[in-house]
Amino acid sequence: MLSVPREWNFDIFSLLVSEFKTGYPLTSMKILCRFSFIHKVQDDVNGYEKYKLHELMRTGLNEVMENPVLFKIHQTMYDYYSAKLKNLELKNIVNEDILNFYEAFYHAKFVLDYNTFFKWTISESQIFIDAAKWNSLIPVFEELLKYIKDTKGENTLEFAEATKTYSSVLYNLGLYDRAIELVEDKLNSLRELLGADNLSFSALLNNLGAIYYYKGNINKSIELFEESIKIRKKILGENDRRYADTIDNLAIVYSNLEEFEKAIPLHLKAVEIYKNILGENHVHYAVALNNLAHTYMNTGQSEEAKNLLLKSLKIVQSAVGENHPKYATALHNLAEQLMFSGDLVNAYEYFNKAYNLRLKLLGKLHSLTLVTLSNIGIIHMKRGEVDIAINIFNETLNIFSSTVGNKHHFNAFLLLELGKSYKAKNDFAKSKDYFIQAKEIYINIYGEKHRILKEIDEYLKELNE
Repeated sequence: MLSVPREWNFDIFSLLVSEFKTGYPLTSMKILCRFSFIHKVQDDVNGYEKYKLHELMRTGLNEVMENPVLFKIHQTMYDYYSAKLKNLELKNIVNEDILNFYEAFYHAKFVLDYNTFFKWTISESQIFIDAAKWNSLIPVFEELLKYIKDTKGENTLEFAEATKTYSSVLYNLGLYDRAIELVEDKLNSLRELLGADNLSFSALLNNLGAIYYYKGNINKSIELFEESIKIRKKILGENDRRYADTIDNLAIVYSNLEEFEKAIPLHLKAVEIYKNILGENHVHYAVALNNLAHTYMNTGQSEEAKNLLLKSLKIVQSAVGENHPKYATALHNLAEQLMFSGDLVNAYEYFNKAYNLRLKLLGKLHSLTLVTLSNIGIIHMKRGEVDIAINIFNETLNIFSSTVGNKHHFNAFLLLELGKSYKAKNDFAKSKDYFIQAKEIYINIYGEKHRILKEIDEYLKELNE
């Protein structure tokens, strides 16, 4: 029986002894675990020692066990672990909950039928997605996609749904190339399978639009968002959270393009929908306020932006807690507003809080972590600490170029900041070179009429003079 669970502690040992009435004395577990084919794994959170059988022995015993008995043990273990997933709280997810999900998933494959297993996995993974435990879900979705492919094939609704959900996990982790690879070559076949007017397909388009935005392909991003909006509006109408998700994403793109007359109405519409449907205490409402505030900052409405950011921060803190990427984003955006308004002391404090949290939750290579780090560099630049700023900008540029690419608007932003930094050091040759590199990328992304190009041309004119 101990060959069926991948590992066990005293709690599981006593459950199996009791459930299957083996008569084996509970007090003899430690004696049993002295055998060389049993290895101690670790102590669990309850202080129990965890053990596992040697893998070769596990495999051999599983192969000779009668199927009805094997099934019942898997069922017992599935019931045991799935019970531990009940009533989880988003703000209090810990590593033990993730391990319980892994084990429930493992045993579920043996006891649930194809459709039930698929629906269970998608449903149970949602709280871990909401809690931003994205990295822990990679092995689950890799295994789920393999299971679907081996059982029914790729041309199935289940494969499409799993692909949609997994692509959002990869996007949130900043693994943009991996997400594109997962979705892009399947897009036409998924369109054919699901139909052009399908909510799952619209979700795929929305996910892919966000991925292309962060990859720097603005035009492709707009195209995908607009198609997703068209489908969602037709099926859901305009008073639906999913419709709000996509128009808010499109608004972010327009704001980046400085087409504020398009961005602000979309932001306001999204805020209104979230407020009416989800209420003012929901994290989606808070994120929409954050996005609107960021656009207000870019249009010079600093005080309005600050009020929205403070309100958003409070909601996010209450909804998901302080150990979540959305809280880090709220801190980052508030720090930006403080920096723009000249409060460098508090801006530096909030940027550092946001950076340390993103470093912890997302890692050093994630694009959001790098964005916060670059803003810390700007604070150093504003303080006159130019060499520190240059080191930060170079570090950020090297990491981002190697992980995301070198033709992104964030590359151009960093090159522009390096140009300003070397200009401040009177190293005009280096400064000019960085300005020219930044200009080329901006033109490629935005065309030749973007405001930032005028700023760069003024720098270049000054350097030439």
